[in-house]
Amino acid sequence: MYKFSILFTSLILLYSCSGGSGNDTIPTQSSDDYNRVECLTNIYDNIAIPAFEDLQNKINTLETSSSNFINNPTDVSLLNELRTDWYEAYCSWQYVEVFSHYGIGEEILYGFKMNTYPTDVNRTHNIIDGIAQFNPAYLDNQGFPALEYLMYGIASSDEEILKTLNNANALSLITNIVAEMKNNSTSSLAWWNNNKTSIVNDNSSTATSSLNLLLNDFIYYFEKGFRTNKFGIPSGYFSGGQIFPNKTEGYYATNISKSLALHSKNSISKLYEGISYNDNSNVGESFYSYLLYLQETTLANEILNKFDEIEGSINNLDSDLATQIQSNNEEVLNTFNLIQSAVALLKVEMTAALGVGIDYISGDGD
Repeated sequence: MYKFSILFTSLILLYSCSGGSGNDTIPTQSSDDYNRVECLTNIYDNIAIPAFEDLQNKINTLETSSSNFINNPTDVSLLNELRTDWYEAYCSWQYVEVFSHYGIGEEILYGFKMNTYPTDVNRTHNIIDGIAQFNPAYLDNQGFPALEYLMYGIASSDEEILKTLNNANALSLITNIVAEMKNNSTSSLAWWNNNKTSIVNDNSSTATSSLNLLLNDFIYYFEKGFRTNKFGIPSGYFSGGQIFPNKTEGYYATNISKSLALHSKNSISKLYEGISYNDNSNVGESFYSYLLYLQETTLANEILNKFDEIEGSINNLDSDLATQIQSNNEEVLNTFNLIQSAVALLKVEMTAALGVGIDYISGDGD
């Protein structure tokens, strides 16, 4: 995430680029009596850990299907099984990515290694041609997008894809990509399991307290992983109207980018409202309930309503966002603008209400 712990500078930049919020006060650290431990316990036990465990299980399944395909790379049914397991894991990833820059995730660049798109297709071909080797230091040549290109984008038909992948270098690349995904996910889950006490039993409200860091990561993901990467960059918002359909998440697979965006939005809502990953009826302490505790009911519900509007806007888009961008980009930009209006609510108004400083610099010029 390349965070910078320069809170004052971050806040000055935030207020200069937010377009104004009616709140000109730099947040101070909260000194209320809200039980942060209870909130952290709910996030840890019912949201984060179940999401990490589900992803781990799905990556184990992905590892099995990739091994089956590698052992018989001419079988299109095994390729399709690999694709299905990849998609299921990718959907699960949408619920983990919001936590992927926390703790060890930030140290190992977990989020970037799992989901930097578009992938580097030139390097992929160089690896297959024996000119280069897989190297986990290259963030845009691994994870879900790299595997996607091999399964869907490396040739124009399943027959040609199978022919291209029936190559020792290509099959080795698939093995290395999946192994790296599994290693990083295993390390991340292990870190969370080993650090429950330090994460949960932190009732403080300093800049480095658990809840403040999780809240920053939540807002960072909403602004970057959700708003910018899924909608802003491919729709041309940051490039003067020049569109980049090929920079859409799930571009080569087609017809999954909307689904991934909806899963991502759902992960955001679950964390904000404190809804259990496994049981949607189980609602515990959360950022939302914290705002209610502080009698910020109007703001708390305004954020909820905005999330509902965003979901409705995404549902109105084509299942393939790249196609939507090319046929009617205005609808994608409308969705982006809805998300952007929620950024101010989260990044300015919610942080001010909770007394939390932003610990990263946006860099979008927005």
